[in-house]
Amino acid sequence: MAIPSPVRCVLFDAVGTLIFADPPVSAVYSEAANRFGLTLDEATVEQRFTEAFSKYNVNMQDGGEATSEANERDRWRSIVAEVFPELGQCEELYTRLWEHFSLPASWRLYHDVADCWRRWSDRRVMLGIASNFDERLRGICRGLPPLDCEHVFMSSRLGWRKPAAQFFHAIEDTVALRPDELLLVGDDWASDCLGATVAGWQTVYLDRAGHSERPFAIRSLAELL
Repeated sequence: MAIPSPVRCVLFDAVGTLIFADPPVSAVYSEAANRFGLTLDEATVEQRFTEAFSKYNVNMQDGGEATSEANERDRWRSIVAEVFPELGQCEELYTRLWEHFSLPASWRLYHDVADCWRRWSDRRVMLGIASNFDERLRGICRGLPPLDCEHVFMSSRLGWRKPAAQFFHAIEDTVALRPDELLLVGDDWASDCLGATVAGWQTVYLDRAGHSERPFAIRSLAELL
């Protein structure tokens, strides 16, 4: 798939695009809860987590939302409490999970990331990450080469979550490029692709499962080359 000119900077979403949790979130949550005397199978935890994450995630109808590091911590505190209502607001459990997912060892690169990153670096294209994540992402990227790069943009630092236009405009100001010179690659159609398109960016939708017939869709980052 050819990248349309005149792209000068390619930014990638993080979770689901470049990295994934290993062990899976459901396994980590289930094991952590077990330490507090609550036994739940992973299928139940996964269902609860999916529902809680959707509930506290940004809704496209809102056009994105303002956020901060404190807001992101509170959001994840609410998600953990929603997954484990039997334990209520268990700060110790929340802290254990927060710290676990701050470790580079808790994440893995997808198989196609390193080669894609190297090839685009060889073409002297500016590369970076643009994610609805918090400050933990910097430490994660430092421990997962080649993601230890200069441009790591997090919603908690920018003050807005995708798909808010302010998220994209803040990045434009930082890299000093026009919207049409920026390309975002992401696995979330609403937050990544529609948000970037509305902001005037170019975009590619990464559909690793291959279930979508949306335009500008690829199944692997290798197709981006």
